[in-house]
Amino acid sequence: MGHPHFGTRDATRESRPTVKSGAVQSGSPARGSASQKYPANKFSRQIKGGIGSAIIYGSSVGLLLIAEVALSRTVDPVTFGEYQFVRQMLPMLVAATIFGVDQALTRMIAEGGSDDLLLPVVWRSGRLWLILAAPVVACSAYYFGIGLWGCIALAVAPMALIASELVAAALRASGRYSRAALAQQGYRLFAAVTVLAAAAISMPSITGVTALWLGSAIFGAWSIIHALRTSSRSLRPNRTKMRRLRIMGAGFGISMLPTSAIDWVDQAAVAYSFGTLAESGHYAAVKLVTVYPFVTLASILGFVALPEVVKRASSLNRRVWRTATICTAAASAAFWCLCSIPLTFMVPVLLGRAVDHSAIWILCAVGAVRIFYLLPSSVLGAVGTSRQLATSGFVGILAVGAEAAVILFVEAADPVVVGGAGLLTATIVRTSVAYFIAGSAVKNAKKSQAEEHVLLS
Repeated sequence: MGHPHFGTRDATRESRPTVKSGAVQSGSPARGSASQKYPANKFSRQIKGGIGSAIIYGSSVGLLLIAEVALSRTVDPVTFGEYQFVRQMLPMLVAATIFGVDQALTRMIAEGGSDDLLLPVVWRSGRLWLILAAPVVACSAYYFGIGLWGCIALAVAPMALIASELVAAALRASGRYSRAALAQQGYRLFAAVTVLAAAAISMPSITGVTALWLGSAIFGAWSIIHALRTSSRSLRPNRTKMRRLRIMGAGFGISMLPTSAIDWVDQAAVAYSFGTLAESGHYAAVKLVTVYPFVTLASILGFVALPEVVKRASSLNRRVWRTATICTAAASAAFWCLCSIPLTFMVPVLLGRAVDHSAIWILCAVGAVRIFYLLPSSVLGAVGTSRQLATSGFVGILAVGAEAAVILFVEAADPVVVGGAGLLTATIVRTSVAYFIAGSAVKNAKKSQAEEHVLLS
């Protein structure tokens, strides 16, 4: 039986007799039983955890934005450019190293009986980063002129952030969403507060890069201590489970590639089509205030959705799938209506320039579809096999081609309208692919998972 923090799923087990003071108490719940695993106030705990994670996410984004503005005014352009390079590189390096294993870990621990995987995965991912660190740091120093502290941050911070990300995945699986968000976003909060404090007391020696690697080290150490206290300390887990984790992680990693590419290709295609970075910058500014609020909301909801859907996978059927589809579509449409109208008037004021109303409506529609994408992505992550996850990623690449084609070949004078049309097309294609594959996963969930277990064994 798993550790109580990352325990097994015993919701369907009957309570077993326990011995207390020499007497058999037949009505007492066993350790890990339904009454302990899912207490009566579980819904309120989930709501509180979701609100806590939303506050942590929102604070990290807002404070870091303010801190970066303050930093840009107190340091020279070279120092600020180095900070931006390091900050943007860290999430990419962590994602490339773990490549979907964090999502697979969340799913397997939520399914039950896999709490012994956490420390081995942290250990193996850390060893992989030790191999990758030297060429990454060397290339950053040679080709981009990153200084000593920047190189130290690129070497140390990813190691700590890998531990934080994987521990956050385990905490998500156990329903501890606030702690999971703190493990994942804590280094950003620390960096933001440190930079703001240094700017307030005029300490230029405390740069953004220094704050990043210090924050990463602190929360990485906290994550490792938490893992040592709450999970099995064995570094030799069950080989079958570890193999399943790696295969499923690869599926998650591949499935996330189209979404990452879509968010970059639109800006690159706009810059290429209009021949200037100024037009791309204008499009990016409008996209920032229209699409990213939806994306941030979807990220917060998705942080909670995957482990909760995994825990309820046994009750997921085609009727539930259809009901969830209708409810999610209605919620997405409601968000579009509620946000597009006020943003039509707010965006020109926020940016200090005129913006085509149709461009705002299109980009708000992109955000609404991103909200709907939360449904198929969570369900596919909860019940899909590694093959279905990978298929979703490979077929989803079609969205990138559709996006580039719309932006490059549609004649229009406004780059925001063209970029928004391409992004909306790609988002609809990506969501449609994920939706149909998720529907197939729901329909054949038991059969597909049985075949995958036979293959692994």
